[in-house]
Amino acid sequence: MVDEDGGLHWHLRRNCALTPAQFGTVFLSLAAISAAIAVFFFVAGAPFVAYFAGIEVLALGVAFVVFARHAGDSEHICLRDGRVQVEQHVGASVVRTEIEAAWARVESPVAGRSLVTLSGPGQQVQLGRYLVSAERARLAASLRQGLRQCAAGVPSSRPSEAPSGVSSPISDSKQAA
Repeated sequence: MVDEDGGLHWHLRRNCALTPAQFGTVFLSLAAISAAIAVFFFVAGAPFVAYFAGIEVLALGVAFVVFARHAGDSEHICLRDGRVQVEQHVGASVVRTEIEAAWARVESPVAGRSLVTLSGPGQQVQLGRYLVSAERARLAASLRQGLRQCAAGVPSSRPSEAPSGVSSPISDSKQAA
């Protein structure tokens, strides 16, 4: 998407069926059901069921934490002012990479390497980990087109090959500068 400053943006995010809040509701429901069953068997004279129910809820809690940490994983690519800026959010870490557009090179995914590679002098970043293969190829074509426009000094416009789709985890987003 083109923003007010004439930059191009690609926002790629993990496709999650449940938000962390929805997953938390499911977790609490399962924990409550497990606790009710544990209490029933504890009262009936089988205390070991309560211990195993506790282990079960603990395992569900660990799964919840892992899911919640990665539900917001994303990649944001911005081509503006002769620079390609990539921001990758994975778990709690954020990695920012900036490459001069004139020196940037896009390598399409191939059989042995499934991600799109954006490289520049002394830097390399893998993109498209949240996309299927066909969308990675379209992302690479779209990035190439944007870099060509930047090199030619053509005002930015929406790339014709930009990945799209109703069920796609790719979304164009307008980011405030």
